[in-house]
Order: sequence, then structure tokens, then C-alpha cells
Amino acid sequence: MKDLQKQLNAEKKKNERMQEKLTELLSGDKAALDELFYIPKTDGSRQGDTASVSSFSGIGYMDRTSVTSTQMSTTALEQENKDLIQKLARTQEERAILEEKVRHLESSNSGMANDLIQHYSNDKRGSVSSANTRYSTPPSRRRQNTSTDRQSTTTLNFRHMFESLSGNKNQSTNDDTIKNLQRLLEETLTKNMHLQKDLEAMSLQLQKQSSSNK
Repeated sequence: MKDLQKQLNAEKKKNERMQEKLTELLSGDKAALDELFYIPKTDGSRQGDTASVSSFSGIGYMDRTSVTSTQMSTTALEQENKDLIQKLARTQEERAILEEKVRHLESSNSGMANDLIQHYSNDKRGSVSSANTRYSTPPSRRRQNTSTDRQSTTTLNFRHMFESLSGNKNQSTNDDTIKNLQRLLEETLTKNMHLQKDLEAMSLQLQKQSSSNK
């Protein structure tokens, strides 16, 4: 109540002063007219300064908040990129190892096939040439050719593993050897197929990672 009374008294005093100014205006007093329309610059400038300071402080707070959030998001993105790069490097290393294994198996398969072909061809040529020599060479020269035959036999070291496929005496041994070779080739081909599937899966994973990085 006291505050309201004080405000009421102050308003009354303002009204009285305004009435006095109006009376002076009506009487033609120029000084009173200038004083009536005078706007104090000090209060306005202070209010403007206060408003500008408050607005600047609000803008500064918003800037600090945005900078902090931007830094946090940038740090998270950098860490995610580092993790992706490391994962990609590990994947590429694993793919290189698998490719090396596939190349090694392919070379071993081709070498094994070449050895088999060479052995069978040499075996057939050797059997045919020995038969021709036996029937065409006189008995006096057969003794001289014995050492030569032994040398040619030692050069075909692969023949110690297999016996002649055209003969009938050791047919069961030849069949067992062929079965073992077929089983070995099948196992090698199965390994190659599994490695090929692994390589295809690794390639798809690398493509997905590269597309996600973009």
C-alpha cells in the first residue's frame, strides 16, 4: 500500500508539472516549450547500451554453445573416420593374404598337373622305345645299351611313385595311386572354391565401406 501511495503521489506531481507546462505553453513561453519536448540523451544511450550489451551477451552465449557442439561433432566424426580407415586397412591386408593363398594353390595345382602329364607321356614313350629297341637291337649291342637304359630310368624320378598304367601286373597299385591323386585334387579344388568365396565376400565388404565413406 505504501508503494502504491508513493507512486500515486508521484503521478500527481507529474500531472501538476504537466499542467504548469501547458499553462506556460498557452501563454507563449518558448523556454517552457523547449523543455517540454526535450528528450534526455543520456538515459536513451544508456538504455541502448544496456540493450546492446544484453544482446551481445546472448549472442556470445549462443556462439559458445554452437562452437562447443561443433567441436564435439567434429571430434566424433574424426574418430569414426579413423576407425573406418583402420578397419579398411585390416580388410585389405586379409584380402591380400587370401589372394596370395589362392595364387599359391593355383600354381601348385598347375605344377601337379604338368608333372602328371609329363610322367604319363614319358612313361609311354619309354615303354614304346624300350620295346622297339629290344626287338631292333642285335644281342651284341644290348649289353652296351644297358647303362644308357639305367641312366634314362634315373632321370624319370617321378616314375618311382607310379608304375606303368598300361601294364596289367600292378593294376591295383595304379588304381590306388590314381584314386589318391584324384582325392588330393578334389581337396585342393574345394579349398580354392572356399578361398574364392572368401575373396568375393571381402570385395563386397570393401565396396560397402568405400561407399559409406563417400
